[in-house]
Amino acid sequence: MAAQNYAVTTGHFLKNITLQFPKECSYCFAYGSGVFLQKNQKPGKMIDLIFVVDDPLKWHTRNLEMNYSHYSGLRRFGAKIITNIQERMACGIYYNPFVKVDDALIKYGVISTAALEDDLSKWTHLYVAGRLHKPVLDIIPPTSPRILNLLQKNRDAALRAGLLLNSRCLRKTDLYYTIAELSYMGDFRMAVGEHPDKVRNIVTPLVPYFDQIYYPLLEKLKPVVSIDKFGVITQEIDSNGRLTHLMGLPHPIQRSLARRIYRDPKFTDVEDAMVELSHVSNLSPYIRKSVAEVVWGSSITQTLQGILSAGVIRSIKYGFEKVMKKVTAKESNSKNVEAIVEEKGIIIPPPKTVELLKDSPKTREINQPNESASDKDLVPIALNDPEAHKLGRVPRKINKEKAQNQKSGSRNGLNIVAAHKSKRKKLR
Repeated sequence: MAAQNYAVTTGHFLKNITLQFPKECSYCFAYGSGVFLQKNQKPGKMIDLIFVVDDPLKWHTRNLEMNYSHYSGLRRFGAKIITNIQERMACGIYYNPFVKVDDALIKYGVISTAALEDDLSKWTHLYVAGRLHKPVLDIIPPTSPRILNLLQKNRDAALRAGLLLNSRCLRKTDLYYTIAELSYMGDFRMAVGEHPDKVRNIVTPLVPYFDQIYYPLLEKLKPVVSIDKFGVITQEIDSNGRLTHLMGLPHPIQRSLARRIYRDPKFTDVEDAMVELSHVSNLSPYIRKSVAEVVWGSSITQTLQGILSAGVIRSIKYGFEKVMKKVTAKESNSKNVEAIVEEKGIIIPPPKTVELLKDSPKTREINQPNESASDKDLVPIALNDPEAHKLGRVPRKINKEKAQNQKSGSRNGLNIVAAHKSKRKKLR
């Protein structure tokens, strides 16, 4: 479950750090660039930790006694206010950044067990759940069977989303890039203060540990998905294959996807909606939008909460470091491009030539979207026109008879749905 050997900071060192915090913790893990060295990165980064606790109020009360200086000005209001901010605002997690412990600079978050379970099973915020899509270093391993099960389900859902977002044949690294990207889709901070190659830099040095997490899950998806010895993945892209993956997504994401078909999904069976969606050849834009809706909201609220929990000065410091990281990356990329142009003797056409190319009739014909109908008159799912899948939208006037025939012909898909319903009844 966790990467144990590639960590820049050892588990033993981090274990000693956790001894300076309250013992009432059911799970603790470290993540991020301070723990796993990213591509082109030097050691010495701030270490990110997350404590999962059953009773946040009790934990914060004890932590204020032990580590009063870790908190911002909110410490004056006591543990109850801090716990309320944690549980009622943003993503259910409270962070204390820029804390010095044993000569190490750390940022630690506190989340309740209930909030973690909710995020893992439903992708309510895709915040902590998104971090757990990637390799982490377990400091205090989870012992709860429910948490262990939900950790696996969370990663299985990420795998299925990653497969739906990719083509029939792909490299395993492309799949890992997509999985790692899920928790950043829609995050406004990616455009403001993150390294443009952040996802690639996370995945590249940790491919063996992504293998440890996702190879066993890929094996369970046979024969729908297979992977050869060279790391090339092949998946079935017919309606049944897509339906298998759709049914493995968290229920709120399924409901969000259902809204792409029906105006009012409250009166629609979500499983039936998944059957309809399984006939769409390219689901990537719809899944991206559904995931981005969750991430965008959580990134905004978590940033606002961060200003309260960290304090204004530390928030400015943290934000400045992020912005400088992006600026440095842009300057580095620009220098690399200039060096390649000079070395290879590449001739770049003048701006006027580029404009002529952009404005050519052929280019306009290829690049201009179809504007014959307004967005109000369009839905993103094409049930009656195979060619419309290429554009990803068709007029609302759908051929009901053909859609009904298409639906009734999905016997195998309906069998899959029936099996899922049966499982849910047994669980109840």
